[in-house]
Order: sequence, then structure tokens, then C-alpha cells
Amino acid sequence: IHHHRYISNSCSSISLLSTRASTIYTLIHKRKMVFSLKVTDKTMPNGTPFYWGEMDTTTTFCEPKYAFSSYFAEFVNAWSSLIYVVVGIYIVHKFPHSRWNRMAGIWLATIGIGSFLFHATMRYSIQLMDELPMVGFIWTVVMHKTMSTQHASIQKYATAIQVFISMQAVALVALYIYWDQYEIFLHGFTIMVLNDAVLGFLLKTTGPLRHGVLKRQVNMYGLCLILVGKGVWELENQVCHAIPSLIWPMHTIWHFCSAASAYNTCIFNHLCFLDDDDGDSSK
Repeated sequence: IHHHRYISNSCSSISLLSTRASTIYTLIHKRKMVFSLKVTDKTMPNGTPFYWGEMDTTTTFCEPKYAFSSYFAEFVNAWSSLIYVVVGIYIVHKFPHSRWNRMAGIWLATIGIGSFLFHATMRYSIQLMDELPMVGFIWTVVMHKTMSTQHASIQKYATAIQVFISMQAVALVALYIYWDQYEIFLHGFTIMVLNDAVLGFLLKTTGPLRHGVLKRQVNMYGLCLILVGKGVWELENQVCHAIPSLIWPMHTIWHFCSAASAYNTCIFNHLCFLDDDDGDSSK
């Protein structure tokens, strides 16, 4: 009797373990299917249509699509985008007398709203609401730098630089919309960021010494933040297919690093005008 009871209990235990193992396998398999979604997918693995329709963006991210909410294609990336809104509003509040910094803050907040909607929907029409304000932001901070009188060459060629950066911005937007290629935006925006970095490098060593050290520190912090953020984003892109369940949250680091870098850029621009003979000419 005891022998039959032991066999019966053993069979029950094996059956329970088998059921649990099957359940775990099913959950893992479903999660892998969610992670494998591409921008061309139209439905969830169970056949349910996406809430916002077919994902038709020119770029994608590692976060599993509609995994946390049926209303958000990328739940975490969407909500982390609002850091741009917070920082943008703070910039507007912090620099009430600087027209260009206020404009930069408004652009940054607009980026946050567009990025939130973009990650929530993963639709191309909304993607432009995220990326085009980025062009507006970088154009604004570069234009701001050209108005400083602390560097002779920048002051001498200010008009030429302003025309050049404006033509760059218009060409980037026009080519990106016409050709519909994400690489055009990526490389064009990078060139505009490099323009800002060059002007920042020239301005950080000029002007009175009382703000020179602070300018160099702020410039270095901003540069390090954007490089770290970009590096993490590239890491996500490179290893997403290998370990998606571990790497996908890294895009949120880009959001926070780039928002902090944008704030440092506005601080740097403000410092470039504190000691100008005619005050802040950006007012």
C-alpha cells in the first residue's frame, strides 16, 4: 500500500512539475515573440491589432512592443521622454530674460511631447514630431552662440555662420522628409551638433577669467553626457538582437543624458553673455 502511495505521489509531483515547466516555457516563448516584433508588424502575437495601427517608423528600439500596456507601443520609452518637458519648462523659468534660451527650452519641451507620442504609437507621422524639434533646438543654441562678442572670429563671421546653420537646418528637414531615410536625419543632425561643439570649444576659453573655469566645466559636462547617452544608445542597437530582455531599458538613459546635456548647453550659452560689454545680446 505504501509503495503504491509513493508511486502515486511521485506521479503527481512529476505531473505538477511538467505543467509548471510548460507554463514557464509558454510565457518565455510569448515574451520572445514580443521582443522579436519589427516595425513592419501589424498585430500582436495573439492576432490582436495594435491600438495605434501598423508600426511604420523608419527606426525602431529594443523595448518590447505593447508589452506593458495595450495603449503604449513602448511604455517605458514613452514616459521617460517627459524628462525633456520637465527640463524644457525649467529652462524657460530659469532664463526669463534670455529670448534664445527661452526658445531652446520651448523646443526641448516640444521634443518631449513629440517623443512621448512617438514611442507611444510608433507611427512615422508622429516620429517627425520628435525629430524635427531636435533640429529646431540645435539651430537655436548654435544661433545663440554666434551672438556672443567674446570671440573675435565668431563675431566677425557671425552672419555667415548664421546663414550656414540655417541652410543646414532647412536642407536637413527637406531632404529627410523627401527621401524618408532615417540615416539622413541621423548624420545631418550629428553635423549640426558638431557645429555647436566647435563653437563651444572656441567660446569656452574666451572672456573674463571669473566665468572661464565654470564655462569649461559646464562645456565638459554637456559633452560627456551626450557622449555617454549616445554610447549607450549605440550599445542598445548593437546587442538588442542578442540579449533584448536585458538591453532594452538603455534607451531611457539616452533620454536623461541628452536632456541634461541640453540643460548644460543653455547654461553655457548664458555664461557666454554675462561678461559681454553690451550685456546679453540675445535678449
